[in-house]
Amino acid sequence: MKAPVLLLIVYLQLLSTTIAQSVPNGDFEAWSTGLSGRDQPNAWVAEIDGEMLFQEPCEGHTGKYAASLSATWDPLLKVYFGSKISTSFSLQEETTCHALSGYIKGTTGMTDTLICEILIFDEAEIVAFGSYQFVYTDERWAHFEIPITKIKPHKADRITISFFISLSANGHHLTRYCIDDLKLSSLEMHTKSKTFEINQQKT
Repeated sequence: MKAPVLLLIVYLQLLSTTIAQSVPNGDFEAWSTGLSGRDQPNAWVAEIDGEMLFQEPCEGHTGKYAASLSATWDPLLKVYFGSKISTSFSLQEETTCHALSGYIKGTTGMTDTLICEILIFDEAEIVAFGSYQFVYTDERWAHFEIPITKIKPHKADRITISFFISLSANGHHLTRYCIDDLKLSSLEMHTKSKTFEINQQKT
């Protein structure tokens, strides 16, 4: 006689990383001519010391272009200023951002660094943030991922992403960073079932 079989179904919780929402022009392939006559990346604002200064594109990680940030000399004030690039856009409903990832390469003048700041808002209130300081001196592309920490249990409706050069000590004319292929990701919980057969012997 065949022994009865008990089917045991186990539900497994699997955590995986998925793309939550694309960063507008996160691959920096779309550029337009700005008011200054120089190119600017679409959906981004490039500035230096609070004034508009559109950065030249550099060779991309996967495509043709990437965004370039550098230290810029002011001949009147006779000082260097660090350039900045930022974007702000609405988040899709129920989007939970876990991290910002992308690629970076560049050289730093002595002790200069590149800082990334991520702020997520519920209307005017900050509900999540992320920050990282890059000290990088390699002209080969390297992948990075910056965690985003939720500080309040509110829904998010807008995100701001900024990259800027932080100057320190000397050698600023050597500082130049390129960033490319930016993506937002989220953690999602998936449920997967697995069936086990257990043979039961009659007693």
